Amino acid sequence: MLTTSTPDADGNSCMVSGSSPGVLESQSKWGQYFEDAVAEDTSDEDRAEGQIDSKVYKSFLAACGGTSTVFWICVIQTFWQGFQVASDVWLSHWTSSPDAASNTNFYIAIYSALCLGSVFMVLCRALTVASSGLKASRSLFDKMTNSLLGTTMTFYDNNPIGRIINRYGSDTAVMDTELPYSFGDIAAMFFAVAGSLLTSLAVIQWAGLMFLPILYLYVRISQMYLRPSRELSRLINITNSPVLNFLDEVEHGYALIRAFGAKYVAQAIDRHAHHVNTNSQMSFAKYVVNMWFEMAIQLQGTAIVMIVASGLVFFRPILSAGMVGLAFNYVLLADANMVELVVDYSYLEIRMIAPERILQYSNLQLEDPDASHKGQMMLTQGAIAFNHVQFRYKPTGEYVLQDLTCAIAGGEKIGIVGRTGAGKSSLTMVLFRMYPLTSGSISIDGRDIATIAKTDLRRQISIIPQSPVLFKGTLRQYLDPFGAFDDAALWDVVTKAGLHSLVSGLPEKLSSEVAEKGSNLSVGERQMLCLARALLVQSKIVVLDEATAAMDHDTDVRLQQVIATEFATATVLTIAHRLHTVMHSDRIMVMDAGRVVEFDTPTALLAKED
Repeated sequence: MLTTSTPDADGNSCMVSGSSPGVLESQSKWGQYFEDAVAEDTSDEDRAEGQIDSKVYKSFLAACGGTSTVFWICVIQTFWQGFQVASDVWLSHWTSSPDAASNTNFYIAIYSALCLGSVFMVLCRALTVASSGLKASRSLFDKMTNSLLGTTMTFYDNNPIGRIINRYGSDTAVMDTELPYSFGDIAAMFFAVAGSLLTSLAVIQWAGLMFLPILYLYVRISQMYLRPSRELSRLINITNSPVLNFLDEVEHGYALIRAFGAKYVAQAIDRHAHHVNTNSQMSFAKYVVNMWFEMAIQLQGTAIVMIVASGLVFFRPILSAGMVGLAFNYVLLADANMVELVVDYSYLEIRMIAPERILQYSNLQLEDPDASHKGQMMLTQGAIAFNHVQFRYKPTGEYVLQDLTCAIAGGEKIGIVGRTGAGKSSLTMVLFRMYPLTSGSISIDGRDIATIAKTDLRRQISIIPQSPVLFKGTLRQYLDPFGAFDDAALWDVVTKAGLHSLVSGLPEKLSSEVAEKGSNLSVGERQMLCLARALLVQSKIVVLDEATAAMDHDTDVRLQQVIATEFATATVLTIAHRLHTVMHSDRIMVMDAGRVVEFDTPTALLAKED
C-alpha cells in the first residue's frame, strides 16, 4: 500500500514515510519495501476451482424462492411450449387444408389466440424470473453485508478493501442483471428443445437417433469450453481486486506519492498499469476462449443443417410439402435450441461464480458467536483492571502489549502517553474487545469482559477518536440512532458540547443532513458530536484517543471543560501527545514497547529526575 495497514503496537497503520533513509535511496528499494509491506499485511485471495459446487446452486435457488419458484417457471414454460407447438401445427394444418380459403377468418382467429397465449406466457416468465432474481440478489446481498458487519477485525486486516468492493460491485451486478435471466433462458431452451424433438419425432422417427450424437457433440464442446472459461472468469474477478484496492490506496496516499517526487509518481503509475495489464490479460484470454466456443458451435450447426437437408430430400416421396416444411423447421429449430441451451448453460456456469464469491463472504467467522449465551451487565463505577494482559495482532507477530498489569479506579482520570508504537491505542483495542487477548484478562467492575457480549460492552463505553467517521444521515440519527431520546435531551447534550449555535443555525436544525464521512463538518465539530453522543448515553467509561491532536486551542479547552464537568464521576482514559492535555489527570500511564513503565500522578512523575 501507499500507507500500509499493518498494525503497529498502537494499532495504527504504518506509513511508508520519507523518514526512512532506505526508502529514499532508490526507486527499486522503495518498490521492494512496498511489496514486503503488502505481502505481510494481506493474505492471498481464496479461489474456488473446478465445477461450481451444487451447494451454490441450491443456495441461489433457495434465495429465489425455492421449489415453488421452480415449479411455477416449469408450469409457465410448459404452457408456453404448448402454445408454440400448437401454433406451428395449426399453421401447417391451415396451409394443407382444402377449405383454407373459405374459412380464413376461423384459421386466423385460432392462430392469433395461440400466438397471444404464447406472448402472455413469455410475459409471465419474465415477471417471475425478474422478481425471483431480485429477491435472491437482495437476500444474498443482505446475508453478505450482515456477515461482513459481524466478522472479526482480523478479516479486515487480511483482506484489502478492493476484494470487498469487487464483490459489492461486479459480482452483485451479475446477480442483479444477468443471472436471473440465465435461469429463465435455460428453462425456455430446455422446453423448446423438448418440444422441437417431440414434434420432429412425430414426423420423422429417425430424427431422435440423429439428435443423440449431435447432443453429445454439443455437450463435449461445452465441457471443453467451460474448464478454461470458469477459471479465467475467477481470475478476472481476483485480478480486478488489486485495481480497485490500488485506487483506494492512491486516494488516501496521494500526498505521500507526490512528496516522494516525480519518479515515485511514475512508479505508482507503473504499479497501476501492472494491475490493469494483469486483469486485461485474463479478460483477453477469456475473449479468445469465447470466440473459439462460438466458432465451434456455429461450425457444428452448419454441418447439421447439411445433414438434415439431405435426409429430407431422401424422404421427399413419402412426405407432403407441409410436413416436410414442418419437419425441416423443427429439426433446424431443435438444433438452434440445443445450441442456445448449451450456450446458456455454459454462460450460467460462468455467471454462477458471482454468487459463489458472494457466499464466500456470507459465512464468515462471527466476532462474538456466543453473544446470546453471555449475560448483560450495567456498568456502575467504571473500574478497570488489566491482569497480565498479553496481545498481538497476528499469531506469529510481535507482542504489542506485554504482561500489562494495572488497576484503574472508577471515576479516575487517566492520561496515557508514550511514543508511537508504545501500545497506547492497542490498549483501547483490547478494552473494546476488537481483538481477542493472547493471554491474561481485563475486568470492568470486577467482571471479566470476555464474559460480556461485545455489543453490550461497547454500548456502555464511548470513544472520541482523532478522526471520527460519520455516516450519511441526519444529526438526530447520528446522536440517537435507535430513537431512544426526545429532542429535549438531544438539544441538552448539543448545548453542553458547545454546538448549540452551529446546530441552531442550520436550516433543518437536528434534521439537517450530515454528508458522507461528515465532510460538511470540521474535524473539531465531528469530535464534539462524538462527545455529545457520549453525554447522551452517560457512559461510565470514556476514551479520548488523540482526540485533541487536530483541534484548535479553543475547541481543546472546551472539550476539557466538558469532560471535567459532565464526566466527573466517569472513568476517562486520555491518549495524548500534548502534555498539557493530560496534566489535569489523576494519574499518568507511561507506556513503552507494550509495557507500563511508569504509572503515577503528574506531580510525582515531574519530580523524578530521569
